[in-house]
Amino acid sequence: MSPDPNASDNVDIQGIVEKILFCNDKGDYTVAIIQDLNGNEAHKVVGPLGPLEISSAVQISGTLEKHDVYGSQIRATRVVPTVPTSDFGIRKYLASGVIDGVGSVLADRLVDAFGSETLEILENQPQRLKEVEGVGKKKIRSISQAFKSQESQRHLLIFLHGLGLGPSLIARILKTYGQATIATLKKNPYRLIRDVSGVGFLSADRIALELGVPPESVERSSAAADHHLRISAERGGNTCLPRAVLTSEVQELLGCTAEKAKEGIDHGIENGHLVAEELKNGEDPWIYLHSLHWSESSAAHRIDQLLTTPRVGPTLVPEALTAWAESLLKIELSPRQRDAVAAALTRKFSIITGGPGVGKTTVIRSICTILEAKKVSVALAAPTGRAAKRLKETTGRQAKTLHRMLRFDPATSEFGHNQSRPLEYDVVIIDESSMLDIWLFHSLLDGLKDSTTLILVGDVDQLPSVGPGRVLADIIESKTVEVVRLTQIFRQSEQSQIVVNAHRINQGQLPDLSQESSGGDLREFYFIEREDPLEVQRTLVHLVTEHIPKTFHLDRLNDIQVLTPMHKGACGSKALNQCLQGSLNPAPSPELKLIDEPSQEAASSSDRFRLTPGDKVMQIKNNYDKEVFNGDIGRVISISEKNKAVLTEFEGVRVLYEAQSTDELAPSYAITVHKSQGSEYPCIVLPLVLQHSILLQRNLLYTAVTRAKKLVVVIGSRRALQVAVANKRGSERYSGLGMRLSREPKSHDD
Repeated sequence: MSPDPNASDNVDIQGIVEKILFCNDKGDYTVAIIQDLNGNEAHKVVGPLGPLEISSAVQISGTLEKHDVYGSQIRATRVVPTVPTSDFGIRKYLASGVIDGVGSVLADRLVDAFGSETLEILENQPQRLKEVEGVGKKKIRSISQAFKSQESQRHLLIFLHGLGLGPSLIARILKTYGQATIATLKKNPYRLIRDVSGVGFLSADRIALELGVPPESVERSSAAADHHLRISAERGGNTCLPRAVLTSEVQELLGCTAEKAKEGIDHGIENGHLVAEELKNGEDPWIYLHSLHWSESSAAHRIDQLLTTPRVGPTLVPEALTAWAESLLKIELSPRQRDAVAAALTRKFSIITGGPGVGKTTVIRSICTILEAKKVSVALAAPTGRAAKRLKETTGRQAKTLHRMLRFDPATSEFGHNQSRPLEYDVVIIDESSMLDIWLFHSLLDGLKDSTTLILVGDVDQLPSVGPGRVLADIIESKTVEVVRLTQIFRQSEQSQIVVNAHRINQGQLPDLSQESSGGDLREFYFIEREDPLEVQRTLVHLVTEHIPKTFHLDRLNDIQVLTPMHKGACGSKALNQCLQGSLNPAPSPELKLIDEPSQEAASSSDRFRLTPGDKVMQIKNNYDKEVFNGDIGRVISISEKNKAVLTEFEGVRVLYEAQSTDELAPSYAITVHKSQGSEYPCIVLPLVLQHSILLQRNLLYTAVTRAKKLVVVIGSRRALQVAVANKRGSERYSGLGMRLSREPKSHDD
């Protein structure tokens, strides 16, 4: 989009919705044709128009702009339902078919009879319609009912607009509550936090205060507690918070007393939204959202059931079978690898953990080879699509995402496999288990038979899951299952500077930053020192677009992935995506606008990303219909000028996104380290600046480095690198799974 600044004017029009050319699912982007009620002109209007209906009357405020491809159009900033007041406008409004039973002929008769009072008579004195020739009692009743229905919807929209809500949020509220919206919000507007996606405490609180809810109400402090627990789960990965911590956070948010904050927490507990549990004797209880408490406590109980139910199938002798597998696969396992195989063959639940280059995949292949020879059914899965594909490639066996294996239904947000319909496999192996959050882990356990053997494989020292919990670490620390940690770096990896430096970082040592390798060969690990974030940004763009491709013969788009700790700042994903797109794919049109963080309720124009053919994009949610998964990276092939459909290619497979599905795509020239989990790239480039201090953590740096197969380039401040290596706090989370497992009785009688 290239609006002409000299041709832009503020406009206000009143009109009838003639056509809706496009509207995405969220209602935050619509293209409509509005027939001006003050003349015969039709306008194309674009933007967050909210819930519109054909023939409805609206007041549009916005800016007139000229688009390079689509010509003159109005970009709306405000849309309010209205009714026309002039004879001309009323005539056009009624003639549009907005009221069943009223066409252009009858509209003319009504306006001829009543003029500017026509709509008032329809609403308050419908019996006067008999004054119009050809309108009988049956017709009057039909017209009156249709008009009242329209008025009800209009009043509902005016009520919501009067609260200062944007069109996108109005659309979501109406989808949730329908005609009960006004009654629901007047009773308890804080329900929005739980019921409507994208509504946080601040939005609900503003609505509540508009509706006259007292600032000291218990509903307000209870909603604040609920809100903070949700934010703590989403942003901090906590499944719960100690009562004292939550009380303090509510106090800070509301500026209230500790007593008022405690009253709100107690109110949430009494109403079943929150759960309090004393996990440590003599300490304050920990407070959970109900859903997280259920997932965590149920997961602990299911682990107990797995551990106390006998294995099924043949008795397996590890020593002989491991030797046989080594001979067949022409490999030699280390003693710890043999221990891992033995645990998998004899234990109901075991964990195999270790860093890069220690042979975790070799252990999985050995286990599968033995079990398949013994006719034991095995399933391989991973939390994400990219991780599942890697598992399939490295083992040569079928591997699925956990969602696909458990038959997740996006329409109902439920899994097809559960305790009523468990998976029929004898053994289930989950790779990249550090990515398991408590919700997904609970769903996995719920989908297993009690007799199933479960094997978790992963690197516990990587970043924990994006979602709440620290599943792998909690289970390991509980000491309730067999854990084998692989530490020996194998010969093919011993000379890898990436692997060696990853292990140095994990041990709290700075990576080897010497700039020359023996024999004069190019190194695999580089640190380029820059202090100023803007200088880091400029250096990064030059390296990605020019130096690295030429020096290392790597493809600029397919082989090099920029990873960054954060979204914001000069070295965050938003700014880097814009800079890299400008250098790697400056094509001006056709274009679409994507939001870098689709979950945001609103985004400014600076948050939006110009999507054009050739762009590098990432799928940000699993789409089983299209066979593309969270973390898949592809290229935009074309964008339809007619309907905005986007054709994208993922590893040779072309996928078509209808305009309303493009929110599944995000720019991926630069992505966060969290988004890279489960993936590998030939080269990663990582900016590290003190601007990112809140996320400079050892496990984040370690995770970033271990994503690279051939080359790591770190650009930034030496002090930032030192801070990241020294900071072990990144894995600290409030989670009760480990304590539950430590105290869970190992019997069926609990």
